[in-house]
Amino acid sequence: MSETITAIRSYEGGASYWREAGFQVETTEQVITLAIDDEPSCCESWGYFLTEDDTAKFIGAKLLGLEVTDTNRSTKTFENDFTASDDTNVYIDDGDVLFVDIRTDRGVLQFVAYNAHNGYYGHTARVSSKQLQHEVTL
Repeated sequence: MSETITAIRSYEGGASYWREAGFQVETTEQVITLAIDDEPSCCESWGYFLTEDDTAKFIGAKLLGLEVTDTNRSTKTFENDFTASDDTNVYIDDGDVLFVDIRTDRGVLQFVAYNAHNGYYGHTARVSSKQLQHEVTL
């Protein structure tokens, strides 16, 4: 029997001393969790997990594989103006990105963890599944 995606949901979890948020991809054999720390360490603005793909298209798809990659499959360009007045407290000094590809018989479903912060506090992003256990500080 092959593994089939049955649901894709937003996720919030963690323990009493830390919180995380992202997505859970449920299959006939497991729950794949994609999450990033969801609590401030001091005064930074931290990141999030997202997908630009239509997740409904992948319900019922056969899971072929899961991998962390450095390839952004989106061609969308975001133009942000981070010049802010002193009272808005927008300061972005550092950050990173994590791309996670879920390969299916209907194509690749990509999730991305973005984190922009003040250069001191990173946030842990993780992928937890049967095929892949990956954790990195962004």
